[in-house]
Amino acid sequence: MKHFCATLALLMVTASQVSAESAGEKARLAFIHWQCLTLIQAMTDADAKPYTENLQKHFDKGHEYASDMVSIITTTNELGDEWKNNAPLFFRWSLWGPDEDFIVGRLYQASIDVSSDELYKNTDGTYKDEYTRRSDAIDLYISQNCRHLL
Repeated sequence: MKHFCATLALLMVTASQVSAESAGEKARLAFIHWQCLTLIQAMTDADAKPYTENLQKHFDKGHEYASDMVSIITTTNELGDEWKNNAPLFFRWSLWGPDEDFIVGRLYQASIDVSSDELYKNTDGTYKDEYTRRSDAIDLYISQNCRHLL
């Protein structure tokens, strides 16, 4: 059953990547890729070694989705109804700037900040120790199927 659920989740993520047409879906995928990048960066060098080549790939995929998302929004001048169901809430707060590259940069930085907060802080606001944080980074990278997003 566990294998079936993991396979189903992978198929859903892969299918959503292929058919990502809406701004909200592109926002969600951009955040996921940048979150995966943050997880690799939080691992020890030895643990991150199998994923090092994925750093640039996750950045590039996230950048591509975010650029497409900003282009859709600036072209249509609206977020669309599905935005609230797919896009991370903090993306809306970062959708301003002098040009598309600036906006994508803000979205990237906000994604890294949110991902780091989730990884480094406990739910009570205290900080995790280094061992726990690095262990969580490995577990999350694998459980969120980051390798399969590429």
